[in-house]
Amino acid sequence: MSTLYVSSAVSGDVTVIQQGADQRFKTIQTLTLGSHPAPMCFNPTDSTICIAQRGEPASLAICHANKDNGLLQAPTHIPLAARASYLGLHPRMQSLVAVSYHGHGLQTFRLQDGLPHIDSARWIPTLRHPHCVVFSASGRHAVVACLGDDALCVFKAHPELGDLGDAPLLRVNTRTGAGPRHACFHPNQRHLYVIHELDASVDVWDWDDAHGQLTHRQTVSIWPSGAVGAPWAADLQMSPDGRWLYTCERRTSTLTVFAVDADKGQLTQVTQMQTETQPRSMALDAKGTHLFVAGQLSHHLACYAIDGSSGFCELQQRIPTGQEPGWVLCSP
Repeated sequence: MSTLYVSSAVSGDVTVIQQGADQRFKTIQTLTLGSHPAPMCFNPTDSTICIAQRGEPASLAICHANKDNGLLQAPTHIPLAARASYLGLHPRMQSLVAVSYHGHGLQTFRLQDGLPHIDSARWIPTLRHPHCVVFSASGRHAVVACLGDDALCVFKAHPELGDLGDAPLLRVNTRTGAGPRHACFHPNQRHLYVIHELDASVDVWDWDDAHGQLTHRQTVSIWPSGAVGAPWAADLQMSPDGRWLYTCERRTSTLTVFAVDADKGQLTQVTQMQTETQPRSMALDAKGTHLFVAGQLSHHLACYAIDGSSGFCELQQRIPTGQEPGWVLCSP
């Protein structure tokens, strides 16, 4: 049973959506939080959802999700040093990283009983405008995409301490003006994929987890032919089997599907299609059978059925959300 959580900044709520016995999705709860909820992450060890609230003062709302029905309990809050644009969870569920785009840094927490331990909070300055953090599956390294300086920074993870050390092990520059935004690893952990906000491109990097090294392999565009205006790419998601990569672009409201080469990790465009207006966030269910796209200006969530043999997406349902949904999360 798939349960979705959609945070909406303007209405200040989280919409809980669940798939029923008839395979249709419907809203089962709207939890009002206020204060601009945005990025979220799910800790499966205790069914806890952390939600960064980007109002003033910045905070982290922590909600327990009922394991039987997915409903959210009333949150507890802990303060954040700065507004968070992304939340990253260590794969062994030992630490949490809040990435602050406007604060130019990371706030790290050690997890205790599944919850961020406030006394362990630590601030790590980064390059300008970090936008996301992703951990390698081994938990040894974390990659931070710094949009403002067109760079990827590799940190050594210290989950037992809850932080990433004082400085990155490696800085790799991307193209000037590209604006690396979000990233994801291939399930085989041999490749890293990075979407660039400002030139609507995706980079493929070879990844050496033993040494925390990145080597550029390929760059592809998601900008539609003949489109006008400034690119404004948003998100990317990799299918659980590693065969398909999905990306969204906000200026043109497009969804692009790529086939992934099983050996080299390189991308080949399969199709490109219109989607919800200004798609800001996407999520895949655990089996990779459905893709969910949140339209920031359509105030709806699009539910697509995925053809596993072709990667194609077929729109099945549009689900109302709060105003300006900015993040969609699917329970594991």
